[in-house]
Amino acid sequence: MLPVREDRAAALASGICADTPDDQDDVKARAARTFGVTFFEDFAAKTKREESLSFDGLADLVKVTTAATKQELPWLKFARFGTVPNPKTSSGSLRWNGNVLRISGAVGDYDAGEMTPEEAAELLDKAGLDAIIYTSPSHTDAVPRWRVGCPFSAELSPDSHYQMVARLNGVLGGILAPESFTLSQAYFFGSVNSNPSHRVIVVEGTQTLDRADELDEIAIGKPNGGNGHPKTSGSPEADIGDIVAALDVIPNPLPSWDPKNGTWVEWNNIGMAIWRASAGSAEGFAAFDKWSTKWSAKYDPRNPSSAGTIFSGPRPTTSRSAPWCTSRARRSRDGYRRAEVNRTYPKFASTPDAARGWSTSSRTRS
Repeated sequence: MLPVREDRAAALASGICADTPDDQDDVKARAARTFGVTFFEDFAAKTKREESLSFDGLADLVKVTTAATKQELPWLKFARFGTVPNPKTSSGSLRWNGNVLRISGAVGDYDAGEMTPEEAAELLDKAGLDAIIYTSPSHTDAVPRWRVGCPFSAELSPDSHYQMVARLNGVLGGILAPESFTLSQAYFFGSVNSNPSHRVIVVEGTQTLDRADELDEIAIGKPNGGNGHPKTSGSPEADIGDIVAALDVIPNPLPSWDPKNGTWVEWNNIGMAIWRASAGSAEGFAAFDKWSTKWSAKYDPRNPSSAGTIFSGPRPTTSRSAPWCTSRARRSRDGYRRAEVNRTYPKFASTPDAARGWSTSSRTRS
């Protein structure tokens, strides 16, 4: 089992663990790094509380928070929300997609009951990612259920959420639940009645998820639904400006293509990735059509097997989408940048003893 970070830090402090000075400096640096977390008291999410926490602080909080029932447990999200209630309902909830200001990490949910938290931790460790895994309120050793969170090196804009979750999902083999891709999705944390099976694992990686650009190659997007059939419509997975910016620098043909043996399959794969990233929109078709014309000797838009055929079909089941396009663009040109508008926001409030006390009538900390 991978060590929980606070146990490792304690071993270093006591001299039990004979790490090098560089290892000790690394532990201290990680302990000092914080990331923003928003807490909601309940499902209604009419109020919120923002904190800057370290890995140790969050791990400690999740381990000892408990309640009599699942519904009494609080919720968390690695993001910062605004103060505008959802205008589409009368609930007054602050937890809706349009109210997400910045994201500080990606959180995914696993409830299939087969992979253990320890097995997930091993996959994340092999990928070198900083991560925290904690069991869900309904978890048992016989039917494992858990959440995984990967804090970023810096806050990102909300439109990066899908790409980051797809990276995480790829590392774990595509097992994350569909709701993991919902921008404003928050999650219960803690145990019910101090469940003895409840646990937290902190993975000490070598990089944060947002810096692991190589993971776009294995990224797996949102499942197409519970029945496994492709959707015929949906929401775009990326801004059309980002798609166009990526295609502008991706060459056609790609260097890896072999014209002697045919390139239709490779070209078709890119078309399906653009379809999925743009939800089959007219703008997505135009971007793919323009990219295809880079190889004028091979591409004729009047041909029945051209881009129009791809975009007239149902939603592709391929896992390639916006993250894959971004990765191809980075490999084609080191200077590639997504076409996003940089905005600045105030920092999360930092509370020194944020993880030291959590107490309401239904929650306890020791």
